[in-house]
Amino acid sequence: MFERLSRLDNLTGLYNDRFFYEALEKEIDRALDKGMDLSLAFFDLDHFKDVNDTHGHLVGSRVLKEVGRLLEEIFNKTKAVLARYGGDEFVIIMPNKDLKSAGEYAEILRKKIENNIFIKDAASAKEKALNIKGVITCSVGVASLKENVVPNRRIARLGTALISQADKAMYQAKEQGKNRLCFAKGRV
Repeated sequence: MFERLSRLDNLTGLYNDRFFYEALEKEIDRALDKGMDLSLAFFDLDHFKDVNDTHGHLVGSRVLKEVGRLLEEIFNKTKAVLARYGGDEFVIIMPNKDLKSAGEYAEILRKKIENNIFIKDAASAKEKALNIKGVITCSVGVASLKENVVPNRRIARLGTALISQADKAMYQAKEQGKNRLCFAKGRV
């Protein structure tokens, strides 16, 4: 039980970054062994700081929990590994998904977050529902092992390259105005 808890993010219930790195190496090894693709989505929440500044960090924590639930809802019938990377950043490992199909899931996620009404319920009798809508969105970057990573290195380095490619794509989404999905370009 303690081992299982040590792999989870205590706020969202998703996997933590430590487990994410282990899982990524295992999934890359499996993908290479079977000749399959593997994709990674990296996203963070747009305007999350505004919510924290306006409503406080406890509300921000509740928003992060709700994002975790949305992720579980979208990916519950897949073999995706869902993790909170840190702060308001999340990563999704999608085994056996090419760039296009991973992008389809990422777009579902982006729309779901954009349209979600956060904090619909009061946490206690002393608090009220905030019904935050149209503020929280996300910028998503997606990369795939076959399309964006040169496979001539050790597995740990392949993982680092895949994360880097998805992260660059996410920053491209932010630079293009946020609340969008961008795909990694080229191979590293």
